[in-house]
Amino acid sequence: MNGKLRFKLMGILAVICLLLAACTSGGGSGNEGSKAPASSSPTGSSAQADQSEPPSPSNFNKEAFPIVPEKITLKIMGAKAPIQGPWDQLAFFKEMEKLTNVALEFDTPPMDSFNERMNLSFATNSLPDFIFGSFNQLTAAKAYEYGSQGFLVPLEDLIESYAPNVKKLLDDNPDYRKSLTSPDGHIYTLPRIEAGFGLYWPKFWINQEWLDELNLQTPKTLDELAGVLKAFHAKDGNIIPMTSQKLDDIRAGLMNAFGYVMDGQTFFAIKNDKVVFVPAQEEYKAYLEFLHGLYDQKLLDAETFTQTRQQMQAKGADKRLGFFFDGADFLTVGNENSQAYTMVPPLTSTFNADPIAVKNNPLGYGTFAITKENDHPEATIRWVDYLFGKEGAILHTFGLEGEHWESTPDGGIRRIIPEGSNQAEFTGQNITPDVGATRTPKDHTFIDEIAQIGEEQNNPQNYGIRKEVNEKLMPYVRDGFPILHFTEEEQKERAVLQTDITTYMREMEAKFVIGAESLDKWDGYLKTLSNMQVEQLSALYQQAYDRWKQQ
Repeated sequence: MNGKLRFKLMGILAVICLLLAACTSGGGSGNEGSKAPASSSPTGSSAQADQSEPPSPSNFNKEAFPIVPEKITLKIMGAKAPIQGPWDQLAFFKEMEKLTNVALEFDTPPMDSFNERMNLSFATNSLPDFIFGSFNQLTAAKAYEYGSQGFLVPLEDLIESYAPNVKKLLDDNPDYRKSLTSPDGHIYTLPRIEAGFGLYWPKFWINQEWLDELNLQTPKTLDELAGVLKAFHAKDGNIIPMTSQKLDDIRAGLMNAFGYVMDGQTFFAIKNDKVVFVPAQEEYKAYLEFLHGLYDQKLLDAETFTQTRQQMQAKGADKRLGFFFDGADFLTVGNENSQAYTMVPPLTSTFNADPIAVKNNPLGYGTFAITKENDHPEATIRWVDYLFGKEGAILHTFGLEGEHWESTPDGGIRRIIPEGSNQAEFTGQNITPDVGATRTPKDHTFIDEIAQIGEEQNNPQNYGIRKEVNEKLMPYVRDGFPILHFTEEEQKERAVLQTDITTYMREMEAKFVIGAESLDKWDGYLKTLSNMQVEQLSALYQQAYDRWKQQ
């Protein structure tokens, strides 16, 4: 080889080496200022791990705040409870915008109509960027349906890369991950992790002042309850002895008295390790007879099937209610009136002599989801991930330090509420949507731990509820109905059957209770359910339950 050729080859090799060095070094020491932080990979320094992560958008901070250097606007759809003020005026959302640089456009249908509005948004392809506070509305079945159709974004990779709080929660609690994972292997929603006395349902409340005035004891059985309600009605015809909102608040609790731990959404229960459709059981017929008797004697609110949550609360504020269901008494009757009420221990009946109190699954499903319309999924998952850490949970629950709460010497939190104000109403009107019937995405464990510090002095209402739960419900606790997932084929069949069956069941329940349909027609009702293939629907649930047991 002559010298000139050798020189050319050496030059070519030198260029190739330089190019290879530049590619493998990632820019060398001259780019150290733009490196991802060491904590962005599991090892803290693994180039191979960094290469496996998805590229981050340019307008995005993976770890620091604000989440986006240049402000973005996302559309949020959320379920608004009557106790809440306009969401765009709440301190929580305003502070989150300052912290994250993510502005929000709000679509907040009332809780009573949120499910219909949400379904319509999917049907018309007019979706928000994310859904928020949709607990018991965006069910496991709906999430899988909308997710498998491409309307919802799978979250597992986003969680792995950009949501350290959620990732830790799922890593530490494998059962949570299983409960969130759809049959196709994807996670489409984030949960609310409950803690404390909020887990224990049902909570029935009775007017203790009226019991004392009439020299009556707190009822322990359904028959005793009926007797107390009669005495309330005889005392004052303006009194509403027992109220409800379409029976959705009291149905499951009353069925506990008949021996069933029933899911309030699907109406299925587990009995002797078998899935049963409760509204087709003889105990359910007895439940209908009990309620019809109350309705016929004007002991059950005549507006049970028509009133809104707000209308029921107005009756509570007017001191007209004798017996009702709620997570806390003051949520229905107001702060001042709550002093008159006491919690009722689990009721029994001639069908079931064992008191049953239900501890719900700590994982509240479906409180958050990202839709396909969202151009900023990384920023959105970081936004919501903040709520699963301690600081975010505190902001989301209590508001701003110094303005809405202050630290106590023992490490607890004392709310700052104007004198004479109802805590829940003030919070919902001014601070956060995390109050009332709305269940928003967060890990409430942090809050419950804080709440118990000095609770007797700082929050006597909640302390009283916790004390009653421990004394009256805890001794009788059973786990609630599990979160079940269905395969694509099962879900298709289930969707066809369940809507018609539950719609018919609800219609007939109302008719039986008010007397528009005689319970002499019970056999015909069962025949109609059979013709609607309730047995096949039960079999689908049995298959899903059997898989759940084997996980």
